[in-house]
Amino acid sequence: MKHCPKKLTKPVKTGPLPYEDGSVPDMPRRLPAGCYEDTDRHGNVRIYYRAKGTPKKTRIRGVPWTSSFMAAYETAKGEAVPIQGKGITPGTWRWLCVRYFGECAEYKRLDARTQHVRRQILEATFDEPIAPGSSRFFRDFPLSRMTADAVEVLRDRKINTRNQQMPASRQCGRSSNSE
Repeated sequence: MKHCPKKLTKPVKTGPLPYEDGSVPDMPRRLPAGCYEDTDRHGNVRIYYRAKGTPKKTRIRGVPWTSSFMAAYETAKGEAVPIQGKGITPGTWRWLCVRYFGECAEYKRLDARTQHVRRQILEATFDEPIAPGSSRFFRDFPLSRMTADAVEVLRDRKINTRNQQMPASRQCGRSSNSE
């Protein structure tokens, strides 16, 4: 008598995922760089993207390597914001100024000397206390609380550079509104 294997009543999902055209690859393909599979508590496999050095993961829907999946993958790659190694807290005055120095086209078009002076003026505001005698500084001041009054406080404390500081901080503020 031969041993007959027990027939399965439910189809088992195995093997590689199909492509958009319905064909199945011969060999399982790896996920794109930065992607990984995660199984939830119900057994569903989900694919996430997480760039190196970033805390946030982004779910990518679709079948890997299809055009819709790759479009979502490219979008997720573009959204990845690396953790600042210098201890710069996102959403603060210092963060905005650093982004202004690195990304603002208007700033980059300025003469090298003008860039240097503007950078010194704005960086000098980082170590200004929020209030006289306060242990908190403007570098960590949240942008949500940065008002015209706060900028005026900075301006008034820097009497020597009053004529240069206001245009520099206005330019920095403009770059955040245009994004």
